[in-house]
Amino acid sequence: MSDIDTRTLMSVSGRPPRARRSMKLSLSDIMLRIVAAIGILFLLLPTLISIVVAFGPSRFPVFPPEGLTLKWFTSIDPSYGDAALTSVILAAWTAVISIAVGVPASFGLARWGRGANILQTLARAPMQVPYVVIGVMMLQFFVLITKTTGVPFVGTIRGLVIAHCVVAVPYVIGAVYPTACLLNTSLDDAAYGLGASRLYTFFRVVLPSLKGSIIAGTVFAFLVSFDDVPITLFLVGSNVQTLPVKLFADTEFSFTPELFAVSTLATVVTCILVLVLTKRVGTQRMSGASS
Repeated sequence: MSDIDTRTLMSVSGRPPRARRSMKLSLSDIMLRIVAAIGILFLLLPTLISIVVAFGPSRFPVFPPEGLTLKWFTSIDPSYGDAALTSVILAAWTAVISIAVGVPASFGLARWGRGANILQTLARAPMQVPYVVIGVMMLQFFVLITKTTGVPFVGTIRGLVIAHCVVAVPYVIGAVYPTACLLNTSLDDAAYGLGASRLYTFFRVVLPSLKGSIIAGTVFAFLVSFDDVPITLFLVGSNVQTLPVKLFADTEFSFTPELFAVSTLATVVTCILVLVLTKRVGTQRMSGASS
């Protein structure tokens, strides 16, 4: 393109013309895309198979199904709905408490100074411990507390919330802490210079800057609690049972397409919620990146 054409385009649009993006892909790019597609298919294949099996007419799971039917979706036991509601309530409380604990902890670690990396590693230590071990430890801890105080925790929502927060708070810290480290401390100094208190500065200056990371941490905490089986398995009771634990227990006695129908509905609802949240919030904020 000549200099005259370039100046003409700049005078009309106000910016230089963009160079044409090459559509040619190198061999390495093609191979990388093939490997990525295989990896994504490998991750999605079990879910896709379970969804297909849910529409099969046979009383026993068969893949590929001999036909298509919706009878398994219309014959779902109401107890699954109660378990799903319990899981949602449990996950919501876990997310709220984890945010209330994890966000100030992340901000404090980011401003700690020397030794903050060690403390941050210790705060995220539960992510490295097998969940079965955490479940056994929480069961023993709750039994001890109940013997001491007389307040029951095993088989209650409050006990499950406490246990789930142990593993959910590290996810919140992992999402918020990196962004908190990047905050400009001069904003705090400017707020202090204008007469704002530290509490006012935290809620009006710091929290808006951490909004994207807080949203990501909330999603992580909710999903960790909603999907948990190893920890919840030790703490549920006859009156409190979550959806993942009920599905896990029912597979031992009645492995029917009804279970696949319930899991399909849970998968579809979860995907819809994630898509809506991603559309309204944005991919960068969902991933924890600052906007």
